[in-house]
Amino acid sequence: MANAMKTTSELSLEFFLRTLDQTSKIVSGIGPDQWKNATPCAEWDMRALVNHITGENLWIAAVLGGATIASVGDSLDGDLVGDDPAAMYLSTVAQAKAAFSPERLVAHYGVSFGDISGYDYASQLFMDQLVHSWDVLMGSRQQVVLDEGLLVAAIPVAQEMVAFVGQGSVFGNTLNLESSPSNLEILVGTVGRSLAWKAPEGATFK
Repeated sequence: MANAMKTTSELSLEFFLRTLDQTSKIVSGIGPDQWKNATPCAEWDMRALVNHITGENLWIAAVLGGATIASVGDSLDGDLVGDDPAAMYLSTVAQAKAAFSPERLVAHYGVSFGDISGYDYASQLFMDQLVHSWDVLMGSRQQVVLDEGLLVAAIPVAQEMVAFVGQGSVFGNTLNLESSPSNLEILVGTVGRSLAWKAPEGATFK
């Protein structure tokens, strides 16, 4: 298994599948009146955030299915979730899961930041979707405890990705944390988020 990421392991797919299952439950818990709620992703309301992770699932299905960035083009830009964002997200979870096979995990793919294995892809996106599941929780005010094992596994992935892409680029600047932070605080702090986040007063998107 030749991978570009030091944090990738043969458990990366398991972590990704568990994250998809957890995120599916969280997305399903978004209230019908919450799709314009603010989220910790300042530029995205709830609908735009779910649109983003829906797109990630579709990219997995496309790339592992043999598509290139050039062949996909702008087909996965814009509105992907239509009138029922939660249902659309759930349908793409099934597509993302079905995209993986033993052969595809060890194969390599050209993505925007280089050549990676299927295991690498699973590792990166499990971390990303795990963070975004927390974003959804915060924006929808659900009381759900994230899988502690996933948090522990995602921390080194987040640290490696931030070191690779640089501070303040894809992710926010890593926060300075107080002593003895929780695993959740370390993970979200690594990518520039704070457990103290609150929606701005009266903040919903129009």
